Amino acid sequence: MGRSKEEKEARIALRKERRKKIQEDRISRNNKKEVIEEPLKEEKKVKEEVKHIKVAKKERTFSGMETFLMMLAMLSIGLVIGMKFAEMKMEKENPYKDSIALEIYKDIKNNFYGILTDKFEYTQISGMVLGLNDSHAKYLEGNYALEYKQQLNNEFVGIGTEVQMLETKEVVIMNVYKDSPAEKAGIVPGDVLV
Repeated sequence: MGRSKEEKEARIALRKERRKKIQEDRISRNNKKEVIEEPLKEEKKVKEEVKHIKVAKKERTFSGMETFLMMLAMLSIGLVIGMKFAEMKMEKENPYKDSIALEIYKDIKNNFYGILTDKFEYTQISGMVLGLNDSHAKYLEGNYALEYKQQLNNEFVGIGTEVQMLETKEVVIMNVYKDSPAEKAGIVPGDVLV
């Protein structure tokens, strides 16, 4: 454990002073007992003074609760700053923040006396897609979107047949897909469902 420069200087000064006193005591006193006891007292004084220097130099430490509260305060400040940055970024990235469509939507939502249903939003979205003037762009709602996605992924739900309803209201099997549950059950084209 390293000592500070001040502690070392204080020890050296005290040792010199003690040696000087010891030499003076040896000269002035002939009694051996006094010569031995005096340096021991002086050494105790030196140790006490060094302890006082160490205590004075000791830095302020924080209790567990103080540390916890400081960390909590820093975390809170960080959260507030982070939320402000996120809010600024969202404002910068939101192209609709000043749009007419958004203003009208807010007016309708706040002032319409009835209940807005899902159909209102679907119609609104369909109108936006129509405004693209792209014959390949189309908005599909709920189940229609799911069916279309399954067709794109070659995922089919059912028994694996194509059916057609005749004018007589009979449902006839027109096609049976290979390795389908219908084929495994022995259904063939031309069968009529009753």
